[in-house]
Amino acid sequence: MSVAKVLKNVFTFTQVLGQASSEEAALWDTQALENALKWAQYCEQVHQHVQGKPFESDFEDQLQEMTLLLDPPLCLSVDLALLGNATQVIQNVLLQNPHLNIQLVNGLVCSIRDNDSSGGVLIQRILELGSLHGAVKISEELMQDVSLRVGDIFQHDVCLTADSLSSYSQAVVLMQHLIIQLRSTSKLDRFTQHVERLAEALVVRKDGLEVLLCCLCVESSDPLERCQLDYRKTRDVIYQWMEKASKTSSHRRKFCEVSSLLLANVAVENDEFFQLYQNILLEWGERLVPDYTRQTDSTKLYGWRPRKESSVGTFSSLTNHFVTLLGCNQPQTLRQSTAEFLTDLAMKSYFNIWRDVIKTVQKTPGQKHCNMLEKV
Repeated sequence: MSVAKVLKNVFTFTQVLGQASSEEAALWDTQALENALKWAQYCEQVHQHVQGKPFESDFEDQLQEMTLLLDPPLCLSVDLALLGNATQVIQNVLLQNPHLNIQLVNGLVCSIRDNDSSGGVLIQRILELGSLHGAVKISEELMQDVSLRVGDIFQHDVCLTADSLSSYSQAVVLMQHLIIQLRSTSKLDRFTQHVERLAEALVVRKDGLEVLLCCLCVESSDPLERCQLDYRKTRDVIYQWMEKASKTSSHRRKFCEVSSLLLANVAVENDEFFQLYQNILLEWGERLVPDYTRQTDSTKLYGWRPRKESSVGTFSSLTNHFVTLLGCNQPQTLRQSTAEFLTDLAMKSYFNIWRDVIKTVQKTPGQKHCNMLEKV
């Protein structure tokens, strides 16, 4: 059998592995499970034939390239080691998938037990899965460790939440995966497509965009110039996706829902993102229109509401982003740039939303940013 045919078959297994980790597993029946395990056994045979052969290195490189072609993307590096443990890998993925039919789960456990007369493998697997399940909630010690790492990244004085720490720790792992994929291909466009597919898959998760934003702040712990360059390239690709995503209504809404504190933190560390953040806030404000009805505050003649079918948040949420950016715990340069940006917008006319944003910010208690906006 030709190498191309073997790689095609391995590619089929990786697609099956992707299904096994997704909601599609809910549609599986006994036959689908048997077919998946047969593909895994095939991959283990491939591993036996390739390992130690003169062409092993070349074959490994082609497997790494394959990872970039998966759609939907798979956060696993397809390599020879994975093929050698293909059965265990797909079993673990299926046992972790809550969408898998309980009858298939029972059948899978029985299959592992039947192939292990001593029961040691099954017990070990259950212990491993139990440990993995317990690790879903980050322990206090890990949170403290991540907090220290985030503190090294975000040099200014910030109040980091548990959610932002969790997102950053996930971003570190994601960046490590992407660096491996970057180094496995000589085609930057193929790597870019992989990142874009992965980002699109992540952003549908509740915290997916937060993880991607944190990726913009992840630096290499290795001082070697090549490592620093790889991380910079990867951050650039992620930023380029964000720039395009922010122009679509569905993704624009997600940016509006992200914590203003996290966005401000990223803006401090990444100048390009700060410009993008400003553009998002600008478009947000431009999609709000005066509302002279349903005013709960009798002292106000009007309020602001989103245009019909507009994918932006409320006036209150918009103002909160500026309160955060102008907060006294932010670096002076960020506060000054934000104040100038907001002031320039407000001075364009005698009546606009930005003047009301400034008035609201100035009335916010506990903030020391009024002096920057007093001329408006």
